[in-house]
Amino acid sequence: MDALGAALPRLALADADPGPDDACGSPCSVASDCSSVASADFEGLFSPSGADAGPPSLLSDDLPAAAAEAATVPCRSVFALDSPPLWGLQSVCGRRPEMEDAAAVVPRFHRVPLWMVAGNGAAVDGLDRASFRLPAHFFAVYDGHGGAEVADYCRDKLHTALVQELRAAEGRDDLSSLDSRKQWEKAFVDCFCRVDAEVEAPDTAGSTAVAAVVCSSHIIVSNCGDSRAVLCRGKAPLPLSLDHKALGYHHNSSHLLMT
Repeated sequence: MDALGAALPRLALADADPGPDDACGSPCSVASDCSSVASADFEGLFSPSGADAGPPSLLSDDLPAAAAEAATVPCRSVFALDSPPLWGLQSVCGRRPEMEDAAAVVPRFHRVPLWMVAGNGAAVDGLDRASFRLPAHFFAVYDGHGGAEVADYCRDKLHTALVQELRAAEGRDDLSSLDSRKQWEKAFVDCFCRVDAEVEAPDTAGSTAVAAVVCSSHIIVSNCGDSRAVLCRGKAPLPLSLDHKALGYHHNSSHLLMT
C-alpha cells in the first residue's frame, strides 16, 4: 500500500481566507474560522433531533448524557446544528478494465466533543466544551492503482479506524493541556498507519486518500498522495490540500487542514 503509506497527515495554522502566498495551503497551515457564521442566522432552520434529522450515527455509540443535552439545546448555536450537508458523487472508470477508485460517505459517523473543534476554555454559546458533542460527517475519495483492493479496503475501514483514534484522544483525562489541532493530527496519522498495516494486497496495488470530516462549524481535511480537496467559496476555488508527489518530495510534504 505504498501510496497510502508514503506520506502522513500533519497539522498547521493559516488564515481561513488565505492571501496570495498561501492560497494553495502552506506546509504548515490549519485554518479555523467560525467568526463569519452568526448563530442567529440558523434559528428555526434546523432542529437537533426529529424525523428530518436523517439516519442515526452509523458507528458511534451516542452517549446518553450528550444526546439528552443535544435534544434540549435551542438551535441558536452553529455547533448544535444536526443536519448533514448535501452531497453528490460521480465516478468514471475511463479506459481502465475495472474501476479502481472508491469513495465513502458516512453521515454522523461520530459525535465529536466540542473541545476538539473549538479548543479548550469557557463554555461556547452556553455549551460545555468537554461534555457537548456535535455530529461529524465523513467524506473520502480513494484513487486506487494496480487494482481496486486497497481503495476498497480504505473505503470500508478508514473511517472506523479514525473513530477509534478519536475515541482514544477523547479518553484522555486532562483536557486543559491538550491542543485540539494536534489531536486531529495524531488521530489521522495513527489512522493512516493502522489501515496501511492492516491491508492485504499485492505490492503493485495502492491508493491515495483524501478525507474530510465535516462538522457544522469546521472542516478537517487530510490527504495522502495526489488526491485533492477543494472548497468552493462563491465562485472562487480554495485548495484545502497539498499533493504528495515523488518530484520535490520532502519530509514536510504531508498536510492536514482544519477550517
